[in-house]
Amino acid sequence: MQETSRAFAALARLRAAGFAPEAILDIGAYRGEWAIAARRLFPEAHIRLLDALEENAVALATAAARIGNATAGIAVLGREDGVERDFHVVHAGVQTGSSLYAENTRFPREARRVVQRSLAARLAGDPRHYALAKLDVQGAELDILRGAGSRLEALEAVQMEVALRPYNAGAPLIAEVLAGMEAMGFTAFDILDDIRLPGQGLLVQVDMLFLRHGSRFVPAPPF
Repeated sequence: MQETSRAFAALARLRAAGFAPEAILDIGAYRGEWAIAARRLFPEAHIRLLDALEENAVALATAAARIGNATAGIAVLGREDGVERDFHVVHAGVQTGSSLYAENTRFPREARRVVQRSLAARLAGDPRHYALAKLDVQGAELDILRGAGSRLEALEAVQMEVALRPYNAGAPLIAEVLAGMEAMGFTAFDILDDIRLPGQGLLVQVDMLFLRHGSRFVPAPPF
């Protein structure tokens, strides 16, 4: 997330309206770039960075130390806790496309057998109230939120990627995601950055911001 991005601007508008989360979840943190930008917006919040790739552990720990009041960890998150799954690791210069759902691309990849954790289990014993979550997990967003248990109740804002095309095999597309978020108590609030196929311009994903139903930050008519 760059300071010039629409995602940064949207979160800045929430902050200006009075949104001040006690704690923030950065899920699919990769090497901590989003968390570093989020720290500029929310200097008092604790930020917890989680990523699925062991290769990113040192970079995540470094990012957490840099921004302060932050913790970092490695975990493959999903709906159920303690089950074995294949995690598909993409080898394409950067590995941000790695996911529980295999990419429908020609990039080389490997399937790693991992033990999946639920978000509820991963946060067990952590007393903080996580009011903002960013999920960049290539199709596993609904799975992770459905595994949040009672932690879901504290979330007021969720930033996540939503697919318009089947970029990840078996992952839900936008209609299913919108319905799933509504069922969990969230409304689509803003469309942020878009992701297009290089060289083609085909729109495959959009970054969206969801707010909880009844949030004071959701404007009501008359507008």
